[in-house]
Parts: sequence; structure tokens; C-alpha cells
Amino acid sequence: MSHLGLEALRRILGGEGGAREAENAAEHVVSCDRCRALAGTLLEELRAESPGLQGEGSLQLVFDLIDRERQWGVESLAAIAEWAELRHLPSRRGQRDRVRMTKACHTIAFFNLVLSELNEESSWEEAEFLAGLALLSIEAMSQRQQIGPVSHDDLLLRVECLIEVRKPVEALQVFRRCSRLFIANPRARMRIRGRFTGARLLDALGFKPQAERLFDEVIDRDVEHELYKDAFLDLLYLYGYHVQAGDLEKAARVCQRALTDSALSEVAHEQLRDLWTQLLAAAQRRAISQDLLRDLRQYLSVHWKHPAASPPVVAFR
Repeated sequence: MSHLGLEALRRILGGEGGAREAENAAEHVVSCDRCRALAGTLLEELRAESPGLQGEGSLQLVFDLIDRERQWGVESLAAIAEWAELRHLPSRRGQRDRVRMTKACHTIAFFNLVLSELNEESSWEEAEFLAGLALLSIEAMSQRQQIGPVSHDDLLLRVECLIEVRKPVEALQVFRRCSRLFIANPRARMRIRGRFTGARLLDALGFKPQAERLFDEVIDRDVEHELYKDAFLDLLYLYGYHVQAGDLEKAARVCQRALTDSALSEVAHEQLRDLWTQLLAAAQRRAISQDLLRDLRQYLSVHWKHPAASPPVVAFR
């Protein structure tokens, strides 16, 4: 279906279209960012004219999605503003107290912001502090019943944070609570991500051979289910894992798999193949930094499918 025109979309959202026309429009708007953005602007205008306007039938899905995306956008901006103000507080205790007491810190948007800062932090002491802030945010959301007490997302987050702050025994207790939820989840990706967290937990508990086997299995399942973005990101994680452990031979094998696996080779663009070639050379020269790996993870998250305007460069130390 082609993009919807302004007047046609205004008429349909206002309830003047037929049921079939509304259903076709709703199906398109839900999957089209451009038309959904236009629908959001029109909906705001229509509600100003008719405050009680409610979507019916298939349009209700469109109305709900637009409202949720607007809420997420506002929460994301509020989280950025709150984070900037919080980080200007002079003491860590003051920052922790603010996360405990401030409603703006009790959103998924704020938690994700803290988690992104945690992933980019090179100082272990600061990373531990940030992980503690993330846990406080989760606990506050649970107390406010903003996230369910048995939500597997609430729990895949608690485990990750506890691993980051080097509390693997506590993380194991939480993981046991959510493991059945992962096993029973109908979405293959969620089951695989549960295994990835399990591998991290095994490593944190000192079971490195078992962790490595599970990491390998996760990547196998990524490829099997055509989750290629996850596969590339997990390979990069495993590469960094071996580099940090000083096992450059295994790090090199990770690169070779990324370059030779038939399914991955088919979807990898030339820029991405060149990146894995550079990482292979870096492993052979024992010349890679964790800071660079964090930058490359951001690159892969955005450009795994399409090349960037400027290719990434693996500079040797």
C-alpha cells in the first residue's frame, strides 16, 4: 500500500471512512513510520476539535500506538534531562537518593539511559556505581507496580545488573526465578537472550568452559533463527570476552567464524567483512582495547545491515 495522503488520513482518523478503508489504513500506519508520524500530528489536531475522539475497531490500535509512542518519547526526553541534573549532584549518596525518590527516575526510559551509560563506562568503580543506580530504578518501578513482579524483563535486567556489580550468587537466585519464563516464552529471541544471560552468569560464577559452550550455542541459535544482528553483536561480545581473558587464539576463531559462516557471509556487507578482517589482525597482534570494542558495538547496533558513511577503523595499540 502506498503512503496515505493528508486529507485521506484526516478523514479516516476522524471516523468518516468505511470499515474496510479504516482497516487497510490502520495496517499501513502501524508499519509505516512516515505515515504514523503524520497521523500523530493529525490526531492531535482532531482531538483539539473533538476532545472525546476515540478510535473504533482497527483504528483503536493506531490511536493506542500513537499515544504510547508519544509517551515513550516524552519519557525519553525527561530521562535525559533528569540524568543531566542528577549527575551534577556533588555526592554519590545524593545521586542514589534522587534515583530512589524522584518519579522521573522510575521509568524504563531512565533505566535504559543508565544502562547505556554503564555499557560505555571504562572505569570499574564508576560502572559498579551506575549498575547500582539501575537496580534502584528497577526496585522503585516494582514498588510502584509499574513493572510486574514476575516480568521476565524485570527479572533479565536484575540479573544483568547483579552480574555487573559482581554479585553472582544473588544474580543466580534471581535467574532461577525467571529461567522458566524464558524456557516457556513463545518468542525464540527471548529464549536465546535468556541463554546469553545464563552464559554470562556461568562465567561470573567461575564456570568458564561451560560459559564458553553456552555462548557458542547462543550464536548457533542466533544464526538458526536468522537473528543476524544479535549474531554479530554476540560474536563481538565473545571476541571481547576472549581478548579480556588473554586467549587471542579463540578471539581469532570468532573473527574467522564471522567471515566464513555461510549465513552470516550472505548478509554481511563489505564494510562489515572488512571490520572482522581488521579485528582478526588485531587479535593476532594482541592489540585491541575495551574502549574500541564499545565503539564497535555501537557501530554494529546501527550499521549491521547497511554500511556507515565512514567505515570504522580498528587502530592498533
